[in-house]
Amino acid sequence: MQSRLGDARRDHTAAERGAQAKWRAAGIFEADPLPGRPKWFIVELPPFASGSLHLGHLRNYTIGDVIARFRRMTGHNVLYTTGFDAFGLPNENAARDSGSHPALLVQRNIDKMLRVFSRLGLSHDRRRILSDHEPRYYRWVQWMFLKLLGSGHIYRRKGLVNWCPKCRSTLAENLVENGRCWRCASEVSILEMDRWYVREIDFAVSLLDGEDPPGWPKTVTSIHRDWIGRRDGLEVKLRLRDRDDELTVFTSAPETLPTAAFLAVGRLNPLASTVPAGRHVDLGIEAIEPLTGRAIPVFQIRDERIVEHDVVLGCPLGDSSDREIWRQVRGHGWHLPAEAAAAGDREDITRRLMATGAAAFATRYRLRDWDIARPRYWGTPVPIIHCETCGPVPVPENQLPVLLPRDIEVGRDDNPLAITRSFIETECPHCGAAARRDTDTIETYASPWWFYLICNAPEVTSPFDAETASKWMPVDVMIGGADQIRTCFFHLRTMAEAMTRLSIVDERFPVKRLITIGMVKQGGRKMSKSAANAVDLEELVDRHGADVLRLAVLSSAAPDQDINWNDDLLIRALRFIRNLERLFDRLPLGFRELPSESPITTGRQAALRKKVAAAQRKVTGMFERCAFHLVFQELVTLLDQISRLAEPQGKDDEIALACAARTLLLLSAPLAPHVGEQLWEQAGGDGLIAAAPWPASPDQMQRPPVQQRAH
Repeated sequence: MQSRLGDARRDHTAAERGAQAKWRAAGIFEADPLPGRPKWFIVELPPFASGSLHLGHLRNYTIGDVIARFRRMTGHNVLYTTGFDAFGLPNENAARDSGSHPALLVQRNIDKMLRVFSRLGLSHDRRRILSDHEPRYYRWVQWMFLKLLGSGHIYRRKGLVNWCPKCRSTLAENLVENGRCWRCASEVSILEMDRWYVREIDFAVSLLDGEDPPGWPKTVTSIHRDWIGRRDGLEVKLRLRDRDDELTVFTSAPETLPTAAFLAVGRLNPLASTVPAGRHVDLGIEAIEPLTGRAIPVFQIRDERIVEHDVVLGCPLGDSSDREIWRQVRGHGWHLPAEAAAAGDREDITRRLMATGAAAFATRYRLRDWDIARPRYWGTPVPIIHCETCGPVPVPENQLPVLLPRDIEVGRDDNPLAITRSFIETECPHCGAAARRDTDTIETYASPWWFYLICNAPEVTSPFDAETASKWMPVDVMIGGADQIRTCFFHLRTMAEAMTRLSIVDERFPVKRLITIGMVKQGGRKMSKSAANAVDLEELVDRHGADVLRLAVLSSAAPDQDINWNDDLLIRALRFIRNLERLFDRLPLGFRELPSESPITTGRQAALRKKVAAAQRKVTGMFERCAFHLVFQELVTLLDQISRLAEPQGKDDEIALACAARTLLLLSAPLAPHVGEQLWEQAGGDGLIAAAPWPASPDQMQRPPVQQRAH
């Protein structure tokens, strides 16, 4: 990479620092609404504070910044901000591995990320950036927990849970992949514990029956529907041979019961045993089919179709996956039981099953109640006190937040909260007797419950205050990785429904438009910290400059598409910047020398004028659609067309060339802001290009008005 880029590269460090200093001094990114302007609110999902930023982050945040800069130039009051996901398992594990306290580790990483954000030219309102490990933030996570608890939507019970022995933590179902931990790939075992659950299905059903969020990709809402997984069918009870209990199987295709060769149970079913990852086994248990009395063996399988306590029919005659399971368990010389018959008529089978009394109509969901707390240290403490007399008692609202203690023993494999007496020992709020605090911490995916309400300062009486939030809500654009579709984005929708139902907020659709960013790959592999193939972003900024990186990642593909990072992306971006600089180095006129109205032009001046106007219309539409890869292509074409007017033939040519170059620079500025600022000053532009107005009409040959400070 260095050999192909090194000769052509010019150091942009001084220009970048100069532009950033001017932006800070002008305060143009601070979101203080000016009257008479429409608002535009952009939110990015926060990065984990467990390490360094990488190219996936570059793509995510550059897209957000380009939108923010474009909207400022089009006359909007822009609130653009982000945060840091500093709590949770990845951060705690990183701290344990490094022998550091999680609080120290995440603060070091946050400081470094903020430095990289600045070096990339990200135009966040720094005053509103929050980390979820700050008490002023997690106070409201606890507050929401108690509101859901008080309404009956959070409850406590014993349950079978996924347990990762390496991470020493329980895992929600969507964090288990093929029987292994999503983070460390360790095989997950099953334990029984007292857990806190959210009745998320109560709100998820409304997502199925109601309108999809306008502006959300259909692929996202389709995945959510599949994740909820509503099915109508029958619950059939089958007696277990030589046992006192029975097995209940749900089927949406009762006509397949006669062809069932086995019943399959998931890893959390009470009948399940310990099974190595990827293995299917015969449990040595037989269920009696109620129509014919034939015996059906019960298998335990590792399959994504089997969730928690589910039991499903295995029908090898009609399903190739079931046929393979049968082969694995019963051997390659497989055959079906002689009693297995062809599938019957649905209505007839349903009527006969109902007549036996062993079946009933039912609706099932793939989605399960959300196990929301973890027996881990680094997270939002569950705001509950356990009293022997009163049972679990909510912490009074005026005592929030329950602070996470910092004086713990670092590096323990178990939960240090469970042995920290200064944290555990307290009094019952009801009876005053000695009591114990809950030592679980809330799952980090609960933090985005109200993340979009960072438009309000957390120090206010409530960030859910409707009058304050109405200045910015709803979010115009939210940006995050496609890997968050079943987690953050799903929980955001269900909790928005919950808060609406509980009259906490009145906005069922708090996010108008969602952009899910595709992965950045290198050599066909996902680039991420967990994959251990991430390139440190600050090193890339040192090597290539911020604007080269921004253009490279923006030009690669549409935001929702995966990209494969390679040298050609950098070379193409660098070539554009060099050609743009060459154009401005030979401009015969500065912008201040241009007339307020351009003269009537003919010939090649008229042709250039039409090309610039056409490009302006197309580029503006592409910005509206967030098609930044197409924006780059159009800018390259326009730059080439303008550069052909290499030798101006008189004053009119000089004016036409300078006007076209000015429009090109304004269109390029959101993508390459540092180069834009440098060339704007070089050409005598008024004020800062970051606060200049967008070319608003198809004909932008006249001098733009003097810009105003945006705050």
